[in-house]
Amino acid sequence: MFNKTSSIAYRQYGSVLQNTSSSPFRKMKKTIVNRNNKSINQLLSYNSDVYLKVKTGLVLLVVNDKPSLIGAQKFVIHRITKIKKGVYFNFISLSSQIKLHVYSLPNPTIEVSPFNDEISQERIVESFDLQEIYAYYYQIRHADYFFSGEQHSYWELTYVDNGTLQTEVDGVKYDLSPFDLMFYTPHQFHSQRTFAEAASSYFTVMFDMNIANIDLLKDKVFHLDKETHSVLINFTKCTAADETSPYVKDLQLIYLKELIIRLISPDLIAVAHTEAPIQQQSDNELLNNIMLYINTNIFRAFSIDEICKKFVISRSSLQSLFKDNIDMPPKQYINELKLTKSKLMIKEGKYTISEIAAALGYTSIHYFSRKFKSRYGYTPTDYAKSVYN
Repeated sequence: MFNKTSSIAYRQYGSVLQNTSSSPFRKMKKTIVNRNNKSINQLLSYNSDVYLKVKTGLVLLVVNDKPSLIGAQKFVIHRITKIKKGVYFNFISLSSQIKLHVYSLPNPTIEVSPFNDEISQERIVESFDLQEIYAYYYQIRHADYFFSGEQHSYWELTYVDNGTLQTEVDGVKYDLSPFDLMFYTPHQFHSQRTFAEAASSYFTVMFDMNIANIDLLKDKVFHLDKETHSVLINFTKCTAADETSPYVKDLQLIYLKELIIRLISPDLIAVAHTEAPIQQQSDNELLNNIMLYINTNIFRAFSIDEICKKFVISRSSLQSLFKDNIDMPPKQYINELKLTKSKLMIKEGKYTISEIAAALGYTSIHYFSRKFKSRYGYTPTDYAKSVYN
């Protein structure tokens, strides 16, 4: 977090003024400073008060009460800034170019303190470049599916939401369970298969990215926690949005990049909780287990009572758990998940509407159609026609 020269912390070094029309400037010398430096290796000290007025850009003022870079403090210059006599200071350009006016006595005595080391302000720039998303799709594979493998020049991620998917990468086998995600780096040979006893469904994204340390993502199985899973859900919501909507593609890139950052730096983004830490951790673990159970069993009919019995939780406690953490009751979460999967299955074009309704545990195609239309405003058949046409 940046401090400004108008903050209380700066008062030991000086103060701020509103304008240059006040008396201190009438007999002062004005020096124009133009810079684009991102670091300094010396500090200056005047034998009188000095006043700074930024004309162009954003300027970081480095100050210390002694001729040393150790212990120096940094402040963004805000308003007209006064530096007290004897304070050691210098400037760093936060923007691409800065221009400022320095007001001092006509013939000041300036002490220059050079150093072997330097001090800089780390730039806030991208550490890796997520350049383009090529494609994304949802796949449902029946038991005993086998894909012999491929390799390509771009990145690919696979996220499993149901069943188990086995993937072999450069001769090493990995089993991906629900909430597991794996990256295939450029030119890695990879194959995929399901097991004989169960089908699997998973989401795939193909993209181009330039990241310095590929090993952060290579040959690793990531298990998504609740917050990271929410980011992936936001990404999939963007894929279902109207592509002509302003900035929807930007959002896709942002969510995918956030997903990657959360995976390679899980401790970077801390989430504040008002509840007691032990209780919050327990609730999250229970919720994740329940959501995993729902995802695993989404292709069959099951009830809220079954969930309560399975996890030894009352209906009211289950309602509160979902409401407090994902802001919707469990029944709505299940319905949303089923309908989302139904749209993806329709897009895949491999199943009839009746087969999709049956696969997702709806009692009839008519009930499924009513639910679908109530949620999206059109029937599954109309949606299928719009996709295929």
